[in-house]
Formats: sequence, structure tokens, C-alpha cells
Amino acid sequence: MAAAVEKIIGEQYYRDAMEQCHNYNARLCAERSVRMPFLDSQTGVAQSNCYIWMEKRHRGPGTAPGQLYTYPSRRWRKRRRAHPPEDPRLTFPSLKPADSEQILKKEGLIPQDGSSLEALLRAEPIEKRIVPDPRDDDSLSEFPSVAGRARKVQA
Repeated sequence: MAAAVEKIIGEQYYRDAMEQCHNYNARLCAERSVRMPFLDSQTGVAQSNCYIWMEKRHRGPGTAPGQLYTYPSRRWRKRRRAHPPEDPRLTFPSLKPADSEQILKKEGLIPQDGSSLEALLRAEPIEKRIVPDPRDDDSLSEFPSVAGRARKVQA
């Protein structure tokens, strides 16, 4: 078909038309890739950039019977993750070492008179500590038992 068109309108005119068409398509693809991704209003599908347009120089001989050409597959690359926005409300407030120690001492987590290592060494051994019986704890009665949920109710 291309040979017939080339004969009728002339070789140079045909080459110019093909080059203009190629330039137009390249410009169109470049403009579309800038606007990507977008949500197609008619189909509701998120459109993303694709690489289905290959040039003649990418073309290779067919490998299967009946196959005219093969084109190279595009190398897969992992997409970069977008970094979370730097929102000052999401960051932890900075504490000076002296401030954090004083806060912990006020809350009773660190003893007032010494370091936490000294407090551990002065504490009672585990064998001497009295462990409260969990059955005596009233706070567990607020929650329903797991075994009660697993039973089937027969009517």
C-alpha cells in the first residue's frame, strides 16, 4: 500500500508527510505523558503512560513462525515511592536529655535519688515479690469470655 501511495504522490512528498506525521505523534505523546496519570471521564479508568509506540530502529526479526517482527520488551523498574509530606504536626517534639529525665522522674518511672540501674539493683528479687492472683482482679470481669462466644446457642 505504501508503495502505491508513494508512486502516485511522489517519493519526496511521501517522506515529508511521514516525517510530519511522526513529529506530530511524538509531540502528542510527549504532551500526554506530562498530563498523566488522569482519570478518564468516560470510562472511569485511571490512564497512565504506556510505551506501545516503537520506532523502526527497535524492530527485530520475527522469532515464531508467521511472526514478521519482534520488538524489545521494556525493562521493568520499581516505581519510586513518594516521600510523605513534611508536616510539622506529624513530627515528634524534640526533647533534650535533661528534660526527658526530669519528665520520667516526675511520672515516677525513674527514681528521684539515682539512676534506673541503681533502682533495679536495690529492688526486691523476683522470688520475693508477691504476684497478685489474676482471678482476684475485678478489671477482667468487664470483658466477655472468649469461650462464651465460641459456643453455639441451641434453642
